[in-house]
Amino acid sequence: METLDLKIAAATAGIVDGFEPRSWLPLSDPRGRRVLVSDGDRTVVAALLSGTGVAEAEAEDYAAALLRGLLPHTAVAFPQVIGRRTVSADQYAGAGEEIRVSVPLPGTPVSTIAFADSPALVDALAGFLAELHSADPGEIADSGLPVLDSAEERQRLLDALDAGAATGHVPSSLLTRWESSLENVATWRFFPCPVHGGLSEDALRTDGDAIAAVTDLGALHIGDPAADLAAVTALLAPDAVEAFFRTYRRLRTASDPGLRSRTELRSELTALDWLLEAHRSGDPADLADATALVQSLAALTAGPAASRGPYGGDDTAGTRTAPDQDDSDLQDPLSSPDPADPHTPVTASASAQQDSRPGDGTAPASTGASSNTSAGTSSGDAARPAVRAADVFRPTAPLGGDIDEEAAASVPTERITDPEDR
Repeated sequence: METLDLKIAAATAGIVDGFEPRSWLPLSDPRGRRVLVSDGDRTVVAALLSGTGVAEAEAEDYAAALLRGLLPHTAVAFPQVIGRRTVSADQYAGAGEEIRVSVPLPGTPVSTIAFADSPALVDALAGFLAELHSADPGEIADSGLPVLDSAEERQRLLDALDAGAATGHVPSSLLTRWESSLENVATWRFFPCPVHGGLSEDALRTDGDAIAAVTDLGALHIGDPAADLAAVTALLAPDAVEAFFRTYRRLRTASDPGLRSRTELRSELTALDWLLEAHRSGDPADLADATALVQSLAALTAGPAASRGPYGGDDTAGTRTAPDQDDSDLQDPLSSPDPADPHTPVTASASAQQDSRPGDGTAPASTGASSNTSAGTSSGDAARPAVRAADVFRPTAPLGGDIDEEAAASVPTERITDPEDR
């Protein structure tokens, strides 16, 4: 609607001091109307936001301001708002409640192909996340954003596992496989750090072989770095994943023996997230697709090499049978030897990702659950293509050995609340 875009462009004159718009270009963005506006000397992006969009933008603005202070020497740019104004919805065809003007982000939208073509770009992504995960967590903890220690992170995943078991659609072999990892105390000893929390190709912009900007910051928190690294595995081919981890480990020296195991686990649990989302939606076709994916993942991870699961434990029967199950009598993995059978963990496939990012690179992060679960178009389709784990997940290299339990035991895991904890 050209009239609405023109109104948005004209509004920038009253929001940015000394700015008189002369040209404008509408931008494609699923979150709402966005217009690139220029006065000949300066260029800005003006966005018309609804109530939900305003709340999301506020969260990102707050997180971006924190990161600019937390990472003062980083070469990566974050979204920066330079003005805003509340408007009448009637004046803008009921399409929004606020016009927000920001600085255009540098670089261009990334794609999974770019990572496949550029090992240097993979290293750049590893470098940014190592920088973020090594930053002082106290600044974010003091800001009021969520802080999750290792026990809380583990409990959230156990709750999701209980919810999955309650649906009756998760094979017992997968329940045991995942539960075995969640019950391995050594795996879950880590010190919480700043975590992006919404990483995807939609959140990244690149300039050649460099990460130029990072967006979708609304889920920034203190927690498990493996959450970000699991998201990375969805963007990269298996050999690139190994290169990523080599660079990341070289640049981030914090002791975290269970990091790779948690990353692999979180990647697999993406399938569970999709199943739970489909179950909540109540759509029979989506639920059938998600169930097929989970069952295919069970088949993919089965076999002699996975008979004890990728993280230790017996993978022959499900033991998590009800959400209220008491796990106080479960054996502490640290008290007994952990089998070292070979295995092949899996991660979300980069080839299964669809690059649908708008041209201005400000689209919201992909959740995965909504974008990848359904293989068909509606519950009335005559034939819906089968969803297979091999289409969404593919093997990465084995973990390479048991977790160093002695090193894990020395890692502090306390919640970050006081300056002396930092």
